[in-house]
Amino acid sequence: MDIWTNLLNTYEHIKPASGLVESSDNPHDDVANQALLPLNHMTLKVSFEATINLQGELVNFKHLGKTQTVIIPCTEASMGRTSKPVPHPLCDQLHYLDATLDADKARLYLEQLNQWKGDNAILNALYSYLTQHSLTKDATERFNETFTDKDHKLGVSFLIEEPDTAIQAIADKPEIREQWIAFSSHHGHAVGKDMFGQDFYTQVENFPKNIVSTAGNAKVLSANDSSGFTFRGRFANRDEALSIDSLTSQKIHNTLRWLVRTHGLITDTQAIVIWQVAKPQLPVDEPEISGIAKPVTLSWLAVDQLITSNNPVEEAQQVTYQEFAKKFAKLLQGHHSPNFMSQHEGRIVILILDAASTGRLSVRYYRELQPKEYLENLARWHANIAWDIPRYKKTDDGYKREIITSSPSSDDIIRVAFGTADQTSKRYKQLKRVTRQLLIECMFSAKPVPRAILEETFNHVKHPLSYDKLSTWQTDLAVTCGLWKQYYNLNNNNRREITMALDEERTDRDYLYGRLLALADCFEERVLYVRGNGTNANRATNALRFMNNYSAHPFETYNTIRNKINPYIEYGKSNPRLVRFTQRICNTIDEVMDRFNPKEYESDEALSALYLLGYSHQRRNIAGWSTNSNEEAKHNPESAE
Repeated sequence: MDIWTNLLNTYEHIKPASGLVESSDNPHDDVANQALLPLNHMTLKVSFEATINLQGELVNFKHLGKTQTVIIPCTEASMGRTSKPVPHPLCDQLHYLDATLDADKARLYLEQLNQWKGDNAILNALYSYLTQHSLTKDATERFNETFTDKDHKLGVSFLIEEPDTAIQAIADKPEIREQWIAFSSHHGHAVGKDMFGQDFYTQVENFPKNIVSTAGNAKVLSANDSSGFTFRGRFANRDEALSIDSLTSQKIHNTLRWLVRTHGLITDTQAIVIWQVAKPQLPVDEPEISGIAKPVTLSWLAVDQLITSNNPVEEAQQVTYQEFAKKFAKLLQGHHSPNFMSQHEGRIVILILDAASTGRLSVRYYRELQPKEYLENLARWHANIAWDIPRYKKTDDGYKREIITSSPSSDDIIRVAFGTADQTSKRYKQLKRVTRQLLIECMFSAKPVPRAILEETFNHVKHPLSYDKLSTWQTDLAVTCGLWKQYYNLNNNNRREITMALDEERTDRDYLYGRLLALADCFEERVLYVRGNGTNANRATNALRFMNNYSAHPFETYNTIRNKINPYIEYGKSNPRLVRFTQRICNTIDEVMDRFNPKEYESDEALSALYLLGYSHQRRNIAGWSTNSNEEAKHNPESAE
């Protein structure tokens, strides 16, 4: 099913929530912008509030301290107005409401209001006041307001004072909305079907913009290039090229706008949107995925069993699986360690929008997934790139180090691959948009991470001394290992599968060289700690200092490192606190050396990223060694990983 049909189906499920604004305890929340717009309505930023009564008298006028967003009636023409004078039906800019500021605009406004006010007492009171009074003059004389020329383009919201009723915005009253929708809706009979299979009454003339707020002028649908011969050869005019009924267009755009604001993850001009098309049923059993260990499945993506709600906004959020969308955004931004997974029935749609130019909003990625398929894909992705990643949790005593089995976030991957420190820069935002799109394609299309990104991670991580903090390098190393693990497993050519545990039977040259580096690193680190009583615990070891050379010339550099740690070996053999650890390190080095092919060991060919996995595996293995010495057990070499 195509994107437009899915948006129309979604609208039918969520339309009871149209025009309803969620309550918020935070006065700074722009809740009107999160609402599903009713048909023939839009949002307007207002800076003034004018209150009238049923006698057509101005009761109050005030300048709002902060601009507020309100939902107002609109026409198709006023929705996308530019320099041409086109009034909104009710609330509008100040110079449309006061003939002393702009007589032509005020005349157009009043003519339109007169056409649809009917016998509604509120609208007639407003019409009576505006035809007989100057809004700015009354506000100045009676409420001490002052206006500049810039104020003439600021929005005004109208409130109504009625007996025994709280003052309310006129545009929020249900009977006003219903009256405008009835007035502006189609009349007569459909003349056929539009290109989306919907009843066709009138051709849409203006397509809405401001779908993604950070690309406010970009339109996802448009056909206005009449001078560039866009339609020549196939279509005679734009109406043939894009035959869409005006109400159908509003349903599509209002639904998409609501999904972007409530389900979307926004990065610069990019919006990543996930939603469920059909109404969800009760949870079903989690899918069985062969080859995926339980500790790395996605329980945190499971949405709690749906509850019955009398709140149409909550119903709309549940129907479209908003909770899943929020948790998926966390998958791209953060880290989770789930234990099991469940799901709801329903088709999931993944959509990525981005501004191709200031006026064009392009669909960069679209994928529709059937029940179970999307969570199976996510679980497989998570398992394939998961690694033991060190994290630092803030506590009352400072930061506590934890090891979490998790897939790296897109932000982690961007940092490791591109090393962008300034997250406000244009380059960082562009990298973030591109990388997130690539990762989503990998997640849901069973693709490996692009080789170009992998190579960048490898090139950065093999320079540990270029980092300000070794703790940051430790995290980046784990991220890199997870990505390369997926690459090697998808391109294993009948080689042994790589897991997160040390493979003592593996004989790959690069993997074994990685193990040797880890053994030298951990041993020197432990000796420095014991000999210096902790004073040299954070000093870089020879293994880390020579790591870049090691990756380029392993045979030559390992001999250099080994010569430098030989004095430490002699020290360890004579120190009662280190003798057992030293003996085990030497025995393990011998075991690793025995697994080398002699010719491969003596080759000075550069190492691949596989050596990083061997290095990380061996360090984690050493961290699990048990010792009888309290001094040895006190210092865990993984604290410097």
